[in-house]
Amino acid sequence: CLQRLLKVCGELGVKEVTVYAFSIPNFQRTEEEKSFLMSLAVEKMKEMCTRDDVVSKYGVRVKVAGDVSRLSDDVQAAINDVEARTAHNTNCRLNICFAYASRTELTSYAQTGKLWVPSPRAMPPLFVRTSGEHRFSDFLIWQSAFAHLVFQNILWPDYRIWHLMYALLSYNYRYAHTQKVMDKWNAVQ
Repeated sequence: CLQRLLKVCGELGVKEVTVYAFSIPNFQRTEEEKSFLMSLAVEKMKEMCTRDDVVSKYGVRVKVAGDVSRLSDDVQAAINDVEARTAHNTNCRLNICFAYASRTELTSYAQTGKLWVPSPRAMPPLFVRTSGEHRFSDFLIWQSAFAHLVFQNILWPDYRIWHLMYALLSYNYRYAHTQKVMDKWNAVQ
């Protein structure tokens, strides 16, 4: 699913995509679930390091944001590897929020002065929430303050290009208003 969407985003000139892969509250899941999800994360990050992967083909730089100190050594090694191997890519940026919670990020920011989602584009213009939920789920609360919000009643594994196109068209329709709000915000900064 992510590979297909990154391919389309690359072809459309989208410069940055941020996904929520694993929240800090997910550490409360069973050991079996956590083990499966961590193994899946390592597998997907290794795939991103291959030459024939969409990340390589479209020049995507991968950055992982979150409290990675909570993760096992093998997951941290996979994160370090994918970040190092894609560091030279400049066409697009994929931020993967892993061991992430917005409230924890803001607490860390108060202490360190740095946000975990280190983005050249600090305020994303479009926020897409899948699953039919109409809430942020503790994801990019600060960064999405002025984003155009699109809530879609589809689970992430079933998300297709048509869903992305709807979100992008919805954003384009509201672009002038969203840009005006963001310009005002940036003028105050």
